[in-house]
Amino acid sequence: MQKIVEWTAVEDVVLGRFIDADSLLFMTRSQRIFVIEVPSGQETEVCASQPGYIVGQPWVTLSTGTEAEPSYAQMMSMFKRRLFAMCNASSVYSGRLLSWTERLAGLTERGQYVAAITLAVGLYTGQTGQIVVGLPRPGENTDKKRHSAVADKLVEMIRSALKDTFGKEGSPSSPAVQRALGVACIDACLATSNSRLLFGDVFDTYSLSPPSTQIYLETLEPFILSGRVAYLPPQILNAMIDNYKASSRLVRRLGELLMQLELVPGEFDVDRVLQSCRKYQLWRTFARVWLSLGDPVAPII
Repeated sequence: MQKIVEWTAVEDVVLGRFIDADSLLFMTRSQRIFVIEVPSGQETEVCASQPGYIVGQPWVTLSTGTEAEPSYAQMMSMFKRRLFAMCNASSVYSGRLLSWTERLAGLTERGQYVAAITLAVGLYTGQTGQIVVGLPRPGENTDKKRHSAVADKLVEMIRSALKDTFGKEGSPSSPAVQRALGVACIDACLATSNSRLLFGDVFDTYSLSPPSTQIYLETLEPFILSGRVAYLPPQILNAMIDNYKASSRLVRRLGELLMQLELVPGEFDVDRVLQSCRKYQLWRTFARVWLSLGDPVAPII
């Protein structure tokens, strides 16, 4: 015998069933049901019923006459990867593990796009913290197949989310919803290295109105400051310059962002930025812009 995997259950296990060679289902005393991925030891709680809801067959020890732990061996069984359980002594329930595409479809059908996109990013990176059905496990020889499958689904979901959130006639949802979706979309595009989608469809949709454009730009800020976004296309960089000139507070934030970005001569309004830097005394940004133009002497003249 060879030990394949080891884990510690949250409480006493009263039933175990193999779904297939790689997946073990078990139920605890309080009738919480988990699935273990045998090769990796990844544990996922799939459901929790009320204690006593699933019927157990009582046993009485012959030696003492006292009741022992009820047996569920005859009350729960697996057939073709589906679990059947006797509940409330008069009902039979069944369930199965959903594939990764079914899980994403269920979330999008309920309009939970942020949750769906976040889950898809976890599936892409192999870091969901849950058992996954239907995708190759993370590994050196499987990442390319997993990335290809999930990336296509992510693009489809992001476009559907943008369409439903902003409406066919350009009537967007609340700012909070737009902001949450923006964070999810940016994170997904960066995780999958899809800058074309981030600076294309996503920006085009948010730029339908000035308030939405501002939300997009503000949502980009932490990604720029953290170094995850190092370059902005001309139309987005100039939109940021235009939108951040309204107050000294916004101009100072713009200065911090320009310090982090790769500035390409000819792709932004140099005169406008330098004018704002002089007006609000953003000398570090002033020097940074001149250095991007290849003239390190001009700031000190």
